[in-house]
Amino acid sequence: MTPARVKAARSIAIAADFLQIVVFPVFAPGLASPWNDALDAFVAVSMLALVGWHWAFLPSFLAELVPGLDL
Repeated sequence: MTPARVKAARSIAIAADFLQIVVFPVFAPGLASPWNDALDAFVAVSMLALVGWHWAFLPSFLAELVPGLDL
């Protein structure tokens, strides 16, 4: 794993968090909730592609499955 891949993974994570926090009304449960799910899926696939599987991803994945747990 190169430092450039780690930097790219961190940048993607920061950008996703920024979108979910700053554009919160769009990602609120309801009409735009599928966009939030799509963003989460994109980030998950990107992280797996960039840094590979790691056990640290498992708690985040499980928290996304339970509604309201990630709040």
